[in-house]
Amino acid sequence: MDELQEQTVSLLNFQQLEKKVFHGQLAFNILPEPEASVRTEHRILNQLEAIFGKTFPKPLLNVVQAPVFHSHSFSMFLTVYAGTEELSAHFSQDPTFLINDPDDVTAGPSPVSVVGSDKIHIERLRNAGQAGSHALWVVADNLRIAASNAIQTAEHIMLAPALEA
Repeated sequence: MDELQEQTVSLLNFQQLEKKVFHGQLAFNILPEPEASVRTEHRILNQLEAIFGKTFPKPLLNVVQAPVFHSHSFSMFLTVYAGTEELSAHFSQDPTFLINDPDDVTAGPSPVSVVGSDKIHIERLRNAGQAGSHALWVVADNLRIAASNAIQTAEHIMLAPALEA
């Protein structure tokens, strides 16, 4: 975050950029950072497994590092043997998710619009051309999601001894 902020200020002041963490200019750019992308892809897959269980089909992810101060955004391709309506209904039943209204083109989730939301916002859930194949656009406030995960972990640790008794 600090490097993004420093690079942004430097660029707007026509100054030389310092590269401390990233291998290139991050501000106003998209970088192919393979190591960071792979770590993020694994973290997302682990979080999805924690939410849906191990039997849920794994989506195909290709993470790209983009210059935003917070939030994750990704386009996902998923093969699951269910129709689009059934998959949408499944997401709608889980309070973790918010399915955005496809008819409201101004309300689509973006890294800025989801700030402060505990929900994982889903839009453009649609059939990807083959039976059981779906494409969707997903955005979440990474700071809120991380905080929520930390709270859930703490609650689980605190409640585990009580459940064993």
